[in-house]
Amino acid sequence: MTRSTASRIAIIGAGPGGLICARILQQHGITATVHDHDASRAAQFSGMGANLAMLDGADLARALVDHPAIADAVRAYEDLLFPRSKEAAASAAEGIEGAFAPDSAAQTLAHMTQHH
Repeated sequence: MTRSTASRIAIIGAGPGGLICARILQQHGITATVHDHDASRAAQFSGMGANLAMLDGADLARALVDHPAIADAVRAYEDLLFPRSKEAAASAAEGIEGAFAPDSAAQTLAHMTQHH
């Protein structure tokens, strides 16, 4: 598929394979949208995926208890989720870059030491 024929690319799954695929496409000027059931999947590369997933679940539950209307609960949850996800995505991007650098072992160790 060439850039001229690619209108939209969707990648299902934000695990390491999906994120790496999206990154490689981006490096070649091809835009892709990554879809996943878990908003914090990108945090795998920052070493915080399970922790953020549990926090997401707790925050959503708390929002549902605090806000009787589901739309209000979702808005309250997203107010917490989006800034946290942006920060996790930035950290994950740094981790991905380090994982594929020529000195990947040293960069990955430095990233994990710096962020944890």
